[in-house]
Amino acid sequence: MARPLSFDRTASLEAAMILFWQRGYQACALPDLLATMNISRSSLYASFGDKRQLFIECLDLFFQRTFNPLCTPPSPAKISEEFAGNNINHSLNSIEHFFRYTLLQVPKQRRECGCLLVNTVLEMADQDSELSAFAAEKLSHVEQYFIECFAQAKSENAINNDASAEELGQLCMTLNQGLRVACRQGRSQEELESILHNSLRMLGIQSTREQP
Repeated sequence: MARPLSFDRTASLEAAMILFWQRGYQACALPDLLATMNISRSSLYASFGDKRQLFIECLDLFFQRTFNPLCTPPSPAKISEEFAGNNINHSLNSIEHFFRYTLLQVPKQRRECGCLLVNTVLEMADQDSELSAFAAEKLSHVEQYFIECFAQAKSENAINNDASAEELGQLCMTLNQGLRVACRQGRSQEELESILHNSLRMLGIQSTREQP
């Protein structure tokens, strides 16, 4: 009979995710992870495998918590109440809401950690191509979400931009990654707001902040 876990696996995984998010994969020594997770080395190996497998679980958890709730087919029901009642297309609203929900409306300490997935793509590109690719695959779902939003807006003639939905989605993803790096650089909330506002305008998205 398998021995029952003597710790809260979910809480330990969340603790590890935060430490990886703050420090990066390579800077997280195993003793620090064990202390943060409040588990023994044997419990880590029995429940999570090794550090690398633990990290993969943390990447998946980060995606599920941060992006997956938003990366669904655009729906008015998914839009925050602060965007309700205006005349902007719901699909384009969804894009702005994505950035505000995952970037601008989060605590400063969390925002300055950037994005664990983007951080991993950059950190592990030359160190572990499989980990980098795993993080990039998660981010591809975000890019596809942007593409679907633009495709729907174009089908409704709600956006004045000659680029294809795929091209606009790729540009939006580049904006997303750039903003996450800017957060790591300590750019202020006001600077991030300005970058987002101007970038959305160039993409053909009228910000809800411009509504009367």
